[in-house]
Amino acid sequence: MTPPISTPGWDIQRAKWGAFQSSLDAWWAGYSPPDSIEQREKDLTAAIEVAAEASMPKKKPGRRHHKNWWFYTEDVREQNHWVNMHRRRYRRRPTRDGLERLREVVAHARQVSRRAKEAKWLEWFASLSRHTRLADLWSKLRTATGGSRSRPPTHPRPQQEAERLADNFAARCASSQLPAQVIQTLQRLRLERERLIRDGRARPDQTDCPFTHRELIRARRIGRDTATGADGVTYTMVAHAGSAGEQGILGLINHSWMIGYLPSAWKSADIQPIPKPKDPSKLRPISLLSCVAKTAERMVLTRLQWRLGPQHPHVFGFRRGVGTSDSVMALLNHVNNRTAVAVFLDLERAFELACPLAILADLINKGIQGRVLAWIENYLQGRRAGSNSRATRHLTGPMRTGLHRGESSAPFSSTS
Repeated sequence: MTPPISTPGWDIQRAKWGAFQSSLDAWWAGYSPPDSIEQREKDLTAAIEVAAEASMPKKKPGRRHHKNWWFYTEDVREQNHWVNMHRRRYRRRPTRDGLERLREVVAHARQVSRRAKEAKWLEWFASLSRHTRLADLWSKLRTATGGSRSRPPTHPRPQQEAERLADNFAARCASSQLPAQVIQTLQRLRLERERLIRDGRARPDQTDCPFTHRELIRARRIGRDTATGADGVTYTMVAHAGSAGEQGILGLINHSWMIGYLPSAWKSADIQPIPKPKDPSKLRPISLLSCVAKTAERMVLTRLQWRLGPQHPHVFGFRRGVGTSDSVMALLNHVNNRTAVAVFLDLERAFELACPLAILADLINKGIQGRVLAWIENYLQGRRAGSNSRATRHLTGPMRTGLHRGESSAPFSSTS
């Protein structure tokens, strides 16, 4: 399965940040923020896009997806690296000696590839036996020869059939299929939790003050950019937005904070399939979210962690500076060379299947109230995911985003 070709992004390395900030300054000087949080988010995204158009070029479409290199090894990877490096050198300084050196490196890389092909081919033939499936045999032959045979679709209307199966699965897994006693218990818990949440939202808290410019500066990330969401805004753009851009971003975040509502674009994830390293034919979906939204998440997370206080010392997940080795050492110290039985549980899709009401009720029991509770409540509702923000699907639980990851926490104040 060939992954889709990604849309070319902005070439941050060639950006003219003076022109970028000037464009945002001109936009902010004549901008009157509307009351609608949705329109305000769209205006900010459009202004950043216009500034990027005026200050930086687009990257050329990448050619990183190659054929399924069944013979790919570490030696092949290293030779490809040398070939690419000498090609870049020759493009920067096209000399006769550089061309000769490039030809030598390319010839050597081809020899390494041929030896890798022969070794992989012999290794695969040695593994053949009477138990080898015919389908595996033809699959290997097609991969090695680079050919493929077109096949008719397994269903005349695959998209409609997939939707039908998904609806059938959702109906079978619905809460209505649970026993009557369990349904009654869930309904009772739902009413109790909804009452707790209403009361918690109404109670004021010392974290209700608007965010400050210092909190925005601490929350933004400077350095290597990660994959962007559907809006295409990178962390580097946020960091180089200038005073006008920072006012626009901070105003949007504070507007969302004061009304306890997130723009729909902040809760829409762009799903992109990434080939698995050991098996490129299988894809791993990743969720890409807006960098402005993740900056707001870190700002809220800092206040949430400050409000909760220190966590239990035996909580090792999602904490900065704490990893698996710490939990293993704590377990070994507790066992202290005695005979013990350890049980490890792996909860599949724990984040997606978690109950938002249960999360909010647990936060209330820990003292969370006011705008923090209202913002997180809306954060957990109505989250959607889709490919390139098209054909989005509603998610039944919270997504694995910044509020679930361990970030640095520090006190704040309205005068900081």
